[in-house]
Amino acid sequence: MQYLSSPGGMSERIHLYLAHFDSNKVNDGQVYGLDAENEDILLHLVSRTKALDLLAQGKITNAATIIGLQWLAMNYQSLSPKS
Repeated sequence: MQYLSSPGGMSERIHLYLAHFDSNKVNDGQVYGLDAENEDILLHLVSRTKALDLLAQGKITNAATIIGLQWLAMNYQSLSPKS
């Protein structure tokens, strides 16, 4: 999915994507990323239902995250992990 962050005001296009992964191979609260790219990514694992609860409570205020979670809520039943 992609969208314009401010149509008419700027040409920035946000791209959202879905990636399947095995959550048993990562640890919540651990930092991940490529050293060669100076990545410093702190992982927060949250279930789909918990994320949607946080969204409904107004605790998620980042537009890209809101749009991504709304897309997930609409489409999760048709998603299946890639083999």
